[in-house]
Formats: sequence, C-alpha cells, structure tokens
Amino acid sequence: MYKIYTTKTGIPHACIRKILLIMRLTTVIILGTLMQLSAATFGQQVTVSMRKASLENILKAIRTQSGYDILYDNKDLSGIKPIDMSIQGVSLQQALNSALAGQPLTFSIEGKVVVIKRKETSLVDKMKAYLAEIDIKGKVFDEAGNPMSGATITVKGSGRYTMTNDKGEFTLDNVSDQAILAITYLGYETLEIKAKSDISVSMKPGSAKLEEVNITYNTGYQKISKERATGSFAKPDMKVFSQRTASQDIMSRLDGLVPGLTVISGNAGAYGNEQTGRTQRALVRGTGSVRSTTEPLYVVNGIVIQNFSSINPDDVEDITVLKDAAAAAIWGARAANGVIVVTTKSGSKNQKIDINYSGYVNFQGKPDFDYLNQMSSAQYIQTAREIFNPTAYPSRTLSGRFVAPHERLMYDNADGLISEAAMNRGLDSLASIDNRKQLNDLFYGNTISNNHTLSLGGGNQQYAAYSSFSYTNATGRPGVKNETYKLNLNQTYNPTKFLSLTLFTALNNTLNKSNNQLNIPQDILPYQLFRDAQGNNITMNYVQAMDPEIKLDYEQRSRINLDYTPLDELNYGFQDNNATSINLIGGVGIKIWKGLAFQGNYGFNKSPQTSHRYTDIKSFGMRNQLVNFTVAPTAESTPVYYLPTTGGMYQTGDYQRKDWTVRNQLTYNSRVRDGKDFISVQVGQEAQEQHTSSQYNTLMGYDLDLQSYAAIDYVTLARGIPGVVPGGRARFSQNPTTMSDQKSRFTSYFALANYTFDGKYSMDFSWRQDKSTLIGADLSSQNKPIYSIGGKWEMTKESFMQGISWLNNLGVRATYGITGNSPFVGASSSKDILALENTSTAPPAGYGAHVDQPANGKLNWESTRTINFGINFDVFDSKLSGNIDMYDRKTTNLLAVVVMNPFLSFGSSTGNLGSLSNRGIELGLSTKIFESKDFNWNTSLTFSYNYNKLLSYEEDPIALSYATAKVAASYLIGHSMSSLFAYQYAGLDAMGDPLVRLNDGTVTKERNVASPDDIVYMGTTVPKFNGGLLNSFGYKGFTLSANIGYNFGHVMRSETNDFFTGRLTGNEGSFSGNINSIFNNRWKVPGDEARTDIPAYVAGNANNNRRELSYYSMGDTNVESASYIKLRDISLGYNLPASMLRAIHLSSVRVFFQANNFLLWTANNDGIDPEFYGLTNGGRSLPPFKHSFSLGTNISF
Repeated sequence: MYKIYTTKTGIPHACIRKILLIMRLTTVIILGTLMQLSAATFGQQVTVSMRKASLENILKAIRTQSGYDILYDNKDLSGIKPIDMSIQGVSLQQALNSALAGQPLTFSIEGKVVVIKRKETSLVDKMKAYLAEIDIKGKVFDEAGNPMSGATITVKGSGRYTMTNDKGEFTLDNVSDQAILAITYLGYETLEIKAKSDISVSMKPGSAKLEEVNITYNTGYQKISKERATGSFAKPDMKVFSQRTASQDIMSRLDGLVPGLTVISGNAGAYGNEQTGRTQRALVRGTGSVRSTTEPLYVVNGIVIQNFSSINPDDVEDITVLKDAAAAAIWGARAANGVIVVTTKSGSKNQKIDINYSGYVNFQGKPDFDYLNQMSSAQYIQTAREIFNPTAYPSRTLSGRFVAPHERLMYDNADGLISEAAMNRGLDSLASIDNRKQLNDLFYGNTISNNHTLSLGGGNQQYAAYSSFSYTNATGRPGVKNETYKLNLNQTYNPTKFLSLTLFTALNNTLNKSNNQLNIPQDILPYQLFRDAQGNNITMNYVQAMDPEIKLDYEQRSRINLDYTPLDELNYGFQDNNATSINLIGGVGIKIWKGLAFQGNYGFNKSPQTSHRYTDIKSFGMRNQLVNFTVAPTAESTPVYYLPTTGGMYQTGDYQRKDWTVRNQLTYNSRVRDGKDFISVQVGQEAQEQHTSSQYNTLMGYDLDLQSYAAIDYVTLARGIPGVVPGGRARFSQNPTTMSDQKSRFTSYFALANYTFDGKYSMDFSWRQDKSTLIGADLSSQNKPIYSIGGKWEMTKESFMQGISWLNNLGVRATYGITGNSPFVGASSSKDILALENTSTAPPAGYGAHVDQPANGKLNWESTRTINFGINFDVFDSKLSGNIDMYDRKTTNLLAVVVMNPFLSFGSSTGNLGSLSNRGIELGLSTKIFESKDFNWNTSLTFSYNYNKLLSYEEDPIALSYATAKVAASYLIGHSMSSLFAYQYAGLDAMGDPLVRLNDGTVTKERNVASPDDIVYMGTTVPKFNGGLLNSFGYKGFTLSANIGYNFGHVMRSETNDFFTGRLTGNEGSFSGNINSIFNNRWKVPGDEARTDIPAYVAGNANNNRRELSYYSMGDTNVESASYIKLRDISLGYNLPASMLRAIHLSSVRVFFQANNFLLWTANNDGIDPEFYGLTNGGRSLPPFKHSFSLGTNISF
C-alpha cells in the first residue's frame, strides 16, 4: 500500500477579485488539463523486459512506471509460475493484460488504483474446464532403459497420484491439460513434466536423499492412500511374491511377508477340497472361533470368491490384507477373520501390445522316507525275534487275522512245521531287504512341476485389455496326471469421459487322472517288496487276512478267485476329475458430476465339476464283495450271485456351484476448503447368493464298452441276504444315488465416509447391515449393524515437527469397530428339520421321523470387537521405514452347542455362547542398507505376536470330571485355543511301568488315579511369534535374495513310542506294520529306569492292564517346543543388459534359479520338521519332498 499526500492551500479574501478575473482565462487551460489527465489513464507508456520473473516483480515494475497503486491479495498470486514478459511503450491496460495473460486473475482500475483479484469461474467455464481434461498413459524407464516398477506419478497441487506397474506403465484419467506431473522413485531425481496424453520418460539416479513412495491400499470397495488410511492394512513385497516358484498357491507365497498373517505350512495346513479349491490354511491375528471358520475372506477384483486356488499368481497385480475393523468392517458379517484383497493385472491405454512370458520348471524329487525314523528291516526282524511270544499269542488264535511273513516263519517254527534253521534263513533274508528303492521306483517318481504363462496387454484411447494363458503340469506318481489351464481376460472400455466399463473374465480348468492307486502307508513293512527279482508281480494274500483253508473254501463254493496281487490292482480301475471355474466380474462407472459418481460391481461364478471312478470286477475288492453276496452252501452248489459278475462299479459325481453378487454404490470425492481438505463418501447396496448342489450315482455291473449296467434289487439287498458264503446275513448299504443342495443369501446396505483435514488429520467411518439366511430369522438377529471408526494424525506435517531432519514421516492411528463371522450352512433354520429313523429294515408301518434340528430363529453371527493402535514412520531420508500395530480383539456370541430342555425330543442345538480374546503386536520394517550405482542391499522384516485366550464357553462336564478327557481337550476356558494338556510324568518304576505325579506330591502308577486338577497346561500348537526376514542384493544385472521364515512360541508332543504290547504285525487290507526306531530304547531290564523313560514292552493283556501308558505318551516331559526357522527360498537372478536387449529386440529378460525349503534351526533335537509333524498327537508325516529347485525366466517382448 502507498500513502497519497494531498496539499491544500488556503485562499485570502484580498485575492478573490484577481482570481475571478483569472478564472475566465484559465477555463480553457483547465479543460485541456482534464482531457490530458483522462488520456494518461489509458495511454501511459510502460516498458518491461524480464525473463523467469515472478508476477509480483512484474507488477512492481508496472507500478513504478505508471504511478498507479496496485492492490492484490498475496494468496491470489500463490502458485503462479515465473513468466517471461517483453513489452515496450504500451499503455497501462495493455501492460496488465499482457502480465495476467493465461492466469486465473482479472483487474479493475478505480482512479489511480489497480485492483487485481481471482477470476470468478462461471458455470460455462467450469464445464469447459471439465471437458478439457485429458487421459494420460505413460511409461517410466531407468537410465539403462529398463522399466521401473513402483515409480510414483503425482498431479501437482491436486493430491492425485498413481504408481507404475511391473512394466513401468501408468495411467491417469481426467487430468487438466495444464497440469504438471511429478515423477518420483527411491534413489532417483524427481522429474516434472507437463501433462500430455502419451508420456515416455527416463529417470536419472539422484543423490542419497530419497523420496517417499506413495502406497495405496485397496479394500475392495475403495482405494485409499497410506497417508489417509486409519486402519491396519498390510501389503506384501510383490516382487518377492511373484518370484516364489515352489507353489502356485497364493497363500503359500505370502508366508512370512505380511505381519499378522500366519500361514500354516506343510501337511497340517492343507485346506479345502476339490470343490472349493485347495490352499494353505491361514490365520489373521489369531484364532477367532471355536466351531465356525477361522479362514480369512478372499476377495478378487472387489468380489468375494470361494475358490481362491483358481487365481493365477502371475496375473496378480496387488494384494492388500485387511486386519482390523476399520479396514475390514465394510465386508460385514464375514470379515472377523480378516480379508485378503487381490487385484489382477489390467491393460494400459494408448499402448501397443506388450507380450510377456514367464515360466519355470520345479524339481522336487521323491519323498524323504529317511525322515520318518522307522525301523530298518534288520532292526525290525531283530525286534520281532526279541518280543515273539507264542504263549501269549498262540497260533490257534490267528485264524482270520493278519499274519505278516516274518510272523508266519516264527509261528511255523514254534508249531514244528519248519526247522529253526529254515526260520533263520527266512528271517535273515527278510532282514537283508530294503524296500525303499522299489517303493520310490514303483510309486513315487521324481515330482516335476512346470508353469508357463503368456500374457498380452495394451490398448488405445478408449479400450485397454490384458489377457493371459497359463498351463501348469505336475508329474510324480506313475499313472497320475495333473494339468491346469487358466485363461484370463481383463478389459476396460471408456466410450466417453463420463462412462467406464470393465469386465474381468477368468476360466480355469483342472484335470486329474489316475489309474487305480494303491495306498502305501508310511509305516509299511520295511522288507515287503511288490516285484521279485525276475520282475514278476508278487501275490500277497496274507494282506487280506484270509487263511489259506478258508480262502480255498470260499473260492470253491463261489467259483471266484481271491488272490491278491497289489501291482495288478493298478490296472483294474481308474478315476478322473474335471473341475472348471468360470468367473465373470463386471463394473460400470458413471461420472454424474465432478466428484459424484455411480459405481456398479457385478460378479458371477459358475464352477461345474464332474468325476468318474471305475473299479473293475477283476479287482480284489470287487471280487471279495461279490463273494460276500453269493449264496452257495457247498462246492457242488450252483452259486447264486446277488451282485453282477461282469463289468465293474462305475461312480459318477456332478458338483455345481453358482455364486452371484450385485453391488451398486454412489461415491463422492472432493477437495474442499480451497483444496486443503479431502472428503470421500460412499453409500450402497449389495446382494449375494451362494448355491451348491451335488449328485453322486453308483452303477453296478457297468460295461465300459457298451455303456450299460445291471439292474440291482436294492430293497432286497438292504434287507439282507442270508446264507452267504462267508456265513450270516449280508446287507448292501451302497446307495445308488445321493444328492445335496445348499443355498445361502446375503442382502446388505453400507456406507463409508473419509475426511482429511488440512492434510494432517484423517477420520474414517463405516457402517454395514447384513441380512442373511445363515443367521436366525428373528429381527433382533437380522438387524444387527457392523461398524467402525478410525482416526489418523500425520504428525510430521505439524509446524513443531519441521526441524527434525532425520524424521521424514510419522503417523499415528487409532481405530475401533465391530466385525462378524457368519454361522456355517445349516446351523440355523426357520423351521424344525426332520430326519428319518435309521433302521436296518423297513418297518411294517413305514419309516418314522424325528426332529433332527429345531427351529433356531435367534442364532446370530459371532461378533468381534477390535481396538487397534498403529504408528507409521520413515526416518533417515526414508532409508528405514516401518509400521507398528497393537490390537485387542474380543469375540463374543461364539457358536456353541447349547443344551436344550431334556423333555423335548432333542437335547441340544447350536446357539451363541462364549467369548475369546486375541491380543498382539505387529511390526514391519524395510531398510535400504546400502545403495549405489552398481550395488544395493535391502532388508525387510516382519514380526507378529499373538496371545489367544478362551474367556467363556460351554462347560464340558466330561473334561471337568475326568483327567483322560482333559488331557485330550484342544480348548478349555482360561487357556489358548489349540491347547496341549499333559500328565505330570514321573518316569518309570522298577518294572518299566510309567508313573504319574499328582498335585499333592504323590507318585503312583495306579490307573485312573489322576484328577483334572492334576493335569497341567503346556501351551498352544499355534505359533505365538511368527514372521519373516528378507535380504536382497543387486549388483549390476545380478540379483540375490534370501527369504527366511520363523515360527516361535508353540509346542508339540514329542515323538514317543506307541507300541507297548501285542504282536509286531500289520493291519488287514494294508501293508503297514513298521514301528518307530525309538522302540529300541525302551525299558528292558530292572535298572533301565535310570537311563530311559520309555515304558517296557509287555506281552498279554492281563499284564498290560497293570499300567496307564498315557502317563508317558501324554506326559509333560514329552511336550517340547515346536519353534523353528526355515530358509523358505533363495534366488539368484540375472537381468540381461539393455545393449543386449536392443540387439535381440526384447524389452527385458530375466533368468533365475531358486532353491526352497531348508530347515535352518529347530528347538527340538530330534530332527523333526514341525511342518511335517502331528503337533497335537505326535508322529511324523511323510514330506512329499526334501528340497525343491526351480529354473525359470521372465521375458518381455
């Protein structure tokens, strides 16, 4: 502002006459002066010549030359870029027009004052600006010409941003053609360019100062930036995820990459079936239920899917894990166990077709039989000699029972049928046999799996598409074939700027074929061969526990051969399974007005599956069944067969699953308060249905060539056939047809609201109401809302934090909310459900019925209340970043068996009773330890701790009354889920019998003397601590990474001996019979109690009844830590240099080698891998492989 001084001169009375005389003469002069003054307003000469000058400096120059005061608000000039101006001898108005050209400013002149202010935007101008927006497609490369994945592109001044995909591509829709884009990447200089439709840029390495990379979380309903996210979200390292080749299972690849996500690896974690798909079982923040599911909800492209295994990992673009209520509550009554949100890859607009190939071959080898710790043949025969007792188990008692070859030799010698020398020769021969090589050759080929994915992506201004085709093949067991074909097509179509259409199409087909497989138990007799030295298949009639005399009698009367030759059985049948999954997800987006839009998401899934199994009449099982339904009193009688004697049994299965989802929502996103605040609101409606049906048919006497079958009198067979060959009455229980049909529906209403104030304070709110057929029909159950609220404070944006140079970002979060876990299908019903009485024969008055399940209108979903506190931070120029979360989850209304009125026809029903809690802490860290032009070293760490406790539940009167029941319980009030309880084992007495210690200090071997109070809690079989450690190194084109996974804090029963009495033999219909080698360390003579705690072997039931063996097998000394550390995978890769790529006309080529599954450390000293072990009951399981090795490549054309 400038002060204007006006000088006022007084007029003396003596000069009045003179002035009046002069006035006539000066009138013309005054008039001319006024005219000159008026002209000066528009004709003042102004000259300005400046380059890259601020508008403020240019206005100062105009003011100085014109003499006019210029008034403006400094805020109106903020954001105006430096300009070039060159004018000479122009008027004030022309100078101002030139200075303000292209700026959102206007001016007015009042006297000697110029006033500059912001232009008032008219409705027409707003519409023009809206229509002038452009869609941007771009690609970002590094200095060597390689695509850069994860670069951040920000529209300056708008808060909008996106990130490049793994091909370095990005898209931004509806951007002003005057906008400036800022492109940032860790370790590279920030690049600013003007917006245009097609962008291709190369970035240069920057100084040590690193820029923060923006992260976006996808909830399935909305995308939310890390800065505004109040909830507990987690994202895995997608580079590590995509490079894991040991499995095509998505959950297996996530192991150790997400804090709070526990993936149960190995055989114990196998989850699902052929219908629902197979994956590894996972827990998000602990076990959340006793009787209902504990699995997370799986979402793909915004729609819930049931078969998670149908997704090709190579098609996955992004994964977000929703852990607390603020993150997951929008998914309603199925989100209490967390949500896994997967987004698949899509095409890029305005891009020519990109072709990419990724493939690998994975070699797993054969099962590791050495891991089982079973006896060798020599050990087994020696043990058989030691404990053989024909007095306790005389041969006359063995009729119709399994007698192993080594037993037959010893019994024949004891009965005087063969000499001792002949017995010894036979036993020595058996002791010298090792059948492991033959088992591997005949039944376990080298397991080799390979996967190949070919993808194409591209598009024009309006249409973009991504398509992929993958083929997976696994070979291993002879006669078994597994193939999977996956076809994926992702399409985006924008016919106008106001309308967008998306369609995700996925087709998955899995084919499984095999011959009639034999079940080879892991405790197979160590000497039993299946083929002799001449290559002939060995007949093993002893396996079917049939005496030679009885077998001969059956054969003569039925005229059916009953020899059993296992390898021949492989040719007497087959089975195949054809599973198809068709998944369609469509989306409609309509921009109603700026910020206001409609979004529709529509999903449909159909999963038909057919199965066929044929067992020929030549198989032993069919021949034996036929004998059981044959009437022939003598060998001279003509047999009467009540089952077909030709063809075979043909079983077909037809499984259908149909799911659909309809979701409509209105969204509003806008910046308010001059862009300082951001508001987002969503309201919508959703409806879903899941429908499964199945039908299984059995045809007897089926002829494969003629496709015909025999007519069976099922009524007569069900009533029983008297006088059959084996004796007695035989009843046929095989149903010709079984059917099932299940349908569940959801209808929901939801709302979301997010508000960010001044870029520092964010608030989230979500609300949802689910009505479902899975819960009771009572209104009090159906109208129960689910909600969450959360807040976040970006502390580093406060003025008092600006001086802390080492702290780049610090955000504090807090959330509270309720989520639900729906009951299983059939848990509730609106009416009583009847069931037929189970009787072996049809009653004269017909079948009766009883109430099998009473109406249950008040059953509700399990409710989980979650409180979460979190911190996000970046320090030291973002070289170290991470997040910490602490949570408290309490689940109430647990599904339980509720005791009903004893005077009713049913004693119990499913109800809501009980509560449990999960508390824990999670940590995720990422560090850039070293980074230079040629070498880099990055490390990331995930850590999770969970404490689980059952607070209240249905009382188990048996477990509370009997020690034997409590020690076998998996949960009790006041303890963790998946608990282990144990006796207080006190070792052995002088007879080798186990002792137990009671709470009063008494030590005894008396049976049934312990009370529930004498049982001790040992811990849980679910890890309390788990996570992973990743180290990755890069040197020029080479990369090396090592992923370590760890699980701590859980327990398991030790490997114990389970053979204490009886004959050392096998089981009828099986090849089993071997025992654990620790049997050799048992108590044998008095005094051994000082060296071992393994009870003695005692022959005969009378002597064995003097002791309680569970004092040992379920004793506290036989519970140990199940903690372990594994090297999940180690990978070495090489990226071909840009010069070579240009020569062969390829965009990028990476070759890699990966090794998997190396056990680095275990808390136990017995070499037990807890992933292949029964933690609850003890016992090793046969690993399908010891290590696996992969060789593969990724090529971009």
